[in-house]
Amino acid sequence: MRKSIFARIAVSVFVVTGLTSCNITESGPVTGRHVTVESNTTLLFDDSKPLMSIVVAKSAAQKTRDAASNLAKYLDKMTGGEFKVVDGDGTTGIAVGTVGDFPKLKFKPTFDLMDPGERQGYAIKSHGDGVFVIGATPQAVSYAVFDFLYRLGFRRYFPIEKWTIIPKKKRLAFSLNIREVPDYYSRNVWSGYNYWPKFRASIAPWNRANRGGGYRMNTGHAYGTIIRKNKKEFAAHPEYYGLRKGKRDSSKICVSNPALRQLVVDYALKKFEAKPELDSISMDPSDGGGWCECANCAKLGSPSDSTLLLANTVAEAVDKKFPGKRVGIYAYADHSPPPAFQVHPNVVANVATAFIRGGFTLDEIMVGWQKKGATLGIREYYDVYIWGYNAPGRSRGSKLGYLKKTIPEFYSKGARYMSAESNDAWAPNGLGHYLALRMLWNIKEAENIPALKKDFLENCFGPAAQTMSKFYDLLNGTNKKPLCSDLLGRMFRLLKKARGEAAGDSAILGRLDDLTLYARYTELLMVYKQNMRKAEALDNLLNFAAKMKDSRMIHSRAAFRRLNKKRAKNSPPINWKTPIPFDQSQIAEFITNGIASHKLLDFTPVSYSDNLVPSPVKYENAKVKRLIYSGRGTRSFFTWVDSSLKPIKLQVTGGLIKHYRDRGNVKTKLYKIGGASATGERVTLIQEDASVPPDGKMREVILTPNQVGLHKIVISDGGDMTRMIWEKGVPMTTKAEGTQPLRVNGSFFFYVPKGTKTLGFFCDLGRGQVIAPNGKSLMKFSRTLGFNSLPVPDGMDGKLWLLRSINGSLGLMTVPPYLAIDPSELLLPKEVVDQIQ
Repeated sequence: MRKSIFARIAVSVFVVTGLTSCNITESGPVTGRHVTVESNTTLLFDDSKPLMSIVVAKSAAQKTRDAASNLAKYLDKMTGGEFKVVDGDGTTGIAVGTVGDFPKLKFKPTFDLMDPGERQGYAIKSHGDGVFVIGATPQAVSYAVFDFLYRLGFRRYFPIEKWTIIPKKKRLAFSLNIREVPDYYSRNVWSGYNYWPKFRASIAPWNRANRGGGYRMNTGHAYGTIIRKNKKEFAAHPEYYGLRKGKRDSSKICVSNPALRQLVVDYALKKFEAKPELDSISMDPSDGGGWCECANCAKLGSPSDSTLLLANTVAEAVDKKFPGKRVGIYAYADHSPPPAFQVHPNVVANVATAFIRGGFTLDEIMVGWQKKGATLGIREYYDVYIWGYNAPGRSRGSKLGYLKKTIPEFYSKGARYMSAESNDAWAPNGLGHYLALRMLWNIKEAENIPALKKDFLENCFGPAAQTMSKFYDLLNGTNKKPLCSDLLGRMFRLLKKARGEAAGDSAILGRLDDLTLYARYTELLMVYKQNMRKAEALDNLLNFAAKMKDSRMIHSRAAFRRLNKKRAKNSPPINWKTPIPFDQSQIAEFITNGIASHKLLDFTPVSYSDNLVPSPVKYENAKVKRLIYSGRGTRSFFTWVDSSLKPIKLQVTGGLIKHYRDRGNVKTKLYKIGGASATGERVTLIQEDASVPPDGKMREVILTPNQVGLHKIVISDGGDMTRMIWEKGVPMTTKAEGTQPLRVNGSFFFYVPKGTKTLGFFCDLGRGQVIAPNGKSLMKFSRTLGFNSLPVPDGMDGKLWLLRSINGSLGLMTVPPYLAIDPSELLLPKEVVDQIQ
């Protein structure tokens, strides 16, 4: 079984490279970035004994010796043998070292040590008398060792012992010639809110095993540190502080001051002198506002220009004394827009994928900084605890489709450094973290995701792999499931089935125990979200998070830091230090109760097309006051243009949230769906407008369609709130589908087709009602979360219904998922309208 897995992985690596030829000699290395070809077979272990030693040079660095010791340790565990580490010239045995460690070898792979990627490169080659495991540097040697182990079947999926796979081997052979150089120079996935102290030591080994880390690109907020490290100078020169509201007390600094810039240059040079191993230094501003308001700083231009002036000044001085060292900054918040002048070649701008300003898209910011000469990095957000509380599918790190798309895409746009904030939450994010590091090393691994996922499932769950594939589909944020009873019911049912399939395998059952604890946490989280004002629900959630702390399935430290403060002052203390493990009877009870408490859907979802046309259905009940539509972020509306080609007049008010008025102008785009298109695309951009500033004042936007038929209007405001008014009777419909709930606030009409027996929907609503065509209220919402169903009363099908004064998220699942604030403005799928007529 293990041999077949090794063969499959070896073959898949070769296929991913896409090579048709390579430079290969009997004793020499191959050339390229990611190359794997066949080589002479070397037998490492057979007949219960090692056939060779692990060889290091007498002059080897300690990091190289540590890598060799790791190799011996895991080969011993795989085979039950005892691989010795000895000094030697590398001509025989498993030679572990740098290119310079073994001068007698004819095998001499070449790497450019000044290149941040090449210096992490390595070559592995089997030959008649052993295996060369040669890295450009001691760091690269460690990567080479763990790639060698990976190809023998070793896996460290999570930084948790029970999620490390060490296969048992009766025979070990190796027959490959490999050269590897990473695509991303730095590959950091780290935890916001940090780690519990007892877990911190596990992160470095996990990174080494998965070739994470890499070039140490420092880009964190630095001005505060600069001030702390130079207290005397700032005390003597208060003019170094940024001027804010007439006072020199800002956490930002007065970059226009030449003496201040020289102070920072001296600070940077001293830091590199004291720590020559440093790759880079950050010159990123402190977080938040408080930019210097003095006249000279105003002349510098934007916050981006101010940030870059200091970074360029430091980079120029550092390059003269320490060639190759780099200066890092973020392109983030106020200093995310592109600068007005050129970037020094050694300045790296890590572009944030959230908290960007100025009305720019992420792509515009990347292109803008690159045009000014910046080397790009990405400052990602794979998970932020308060964004989803580690619920299934809520984080970017759990969205395998997002990772597969963005990692190669960012690379194609020039990104070479990755710093991804995430959580120490290995149930929802662990598979994504593992796959991200594979792709960051080699972007072509994005094409290999199904095989890598299958490898993970088979190694971790054996006979329960297919069942757990369905479980991990529930955790995959690419197709995010609503946090509700149906989701939990499916999770607990799959865990029960998997436990039966894996009966007797303690290692697999241990991993299933971890995921059962995660399912129970998710259950308590749902209860808390439904009862956010109830202290008991919060206490139950946090007590459980503390007890499951050692599993690391959720980020309990983040829960402690973010939710603990919400507890009542007189609440009993929670034991976060010494968690009490759950026994098997408790875990079995979680599953039994979870299945009993959470029923699955009692209706069958119905699919409808998005080929929309005007609805002929009239509303039979009394008139309802038409509300003005407002929302934030990006919203889409479907509209219909008749033969008159009448312009669509919108009254748009941006900047309704005053403290978010730095997100740029409101952008309105008009698309034609279907019909004639010069490019052959189904959706064609007809017009775009960015004339409405975020100032709370109403402006008119006139859209001029040039074809009859279905159109889409997309309005985006960067997360500020916008109000939009259109002429009554103009078709304007939004989509609220079950699997992709829509944020709603107001009263909306929808259509229940003839013959519909059940109204099925998902909702997370704080208030509102469902009103039948006869005016009767069939359901009231009050912090209602989950899948719901209502029987359609006799005679109430084939008519318009009303959702009155709802607020929250909604997705219709058995009726057309289209809403309008006025009956005359509703569009419906053509196949539905054809049935009506």
